[in-house]
Amino acid sequence: MSEDTRRDSIRAFVAFDPAVDVRARLLALRDALAASGADVRWIRDDNAHCTLKFLGGVPAARIDDVAAVLRASVASVRPFEMRARGAGAFPSAARPRVVWAGLEGEGAGALAATIDAALAPLGFAREERPFRPHVTLGRVRSPRGAAALAAALAAHASDDLGALTVARILLYASRPQAGGPVYTPLHTIPLG
Repeated sequence: MSEDTRRDSIRAFVAFDPAVDVRARLLALRDALAASGADVRWIRDDNAHCTLKFLGGVPAARIDDVAAVLRASVASVRPFEMRARGAGAFPSAARPRVVWAGLEGEGAGALAATIDAALAPLGFAREERPFRPHVTLGRVRSPRGAAALAAALAAHASDDLGALTVARILLYASRPQAGGPVYTPLHTIPLG
């Protein structure tokens, strides 16, 4: 990728946001887990979302094309309900790299698959891993405090964080910053 292409590229992803009340509970869960003292870079308050598709660097001139494909692909997808429940870690609580809150319910997997298929003709690689809906709460930086974090995850493994309706998706830009990335919505696209 040339210097000009990198400069004109937007790091982008497709996601949906939780409702305000669920977001507040997610952030309270994040704070409870942070009290473990583990070496984790926790998300900013306004960064709670469920990623449906990570796009990587997208030329700025193609962002509107991506949004148009997304709009067409979700036009027949009906809004659906989910429930935020429990805390966990990828790949596991014993070897955490990503700390998350789970999302349960039908719909998100099919939505992610629809988006994945729609964007493939534009050159975006198909996802090979199974989709596991979640909200990332933090990224582990080192093993310091891992036992305390595992205990906190176990204590919050079945917390009920509330119901949410997924009625729209967002195409976000992600800009790295010293205190964690800043996400800016570029397009908001309603379902169905």
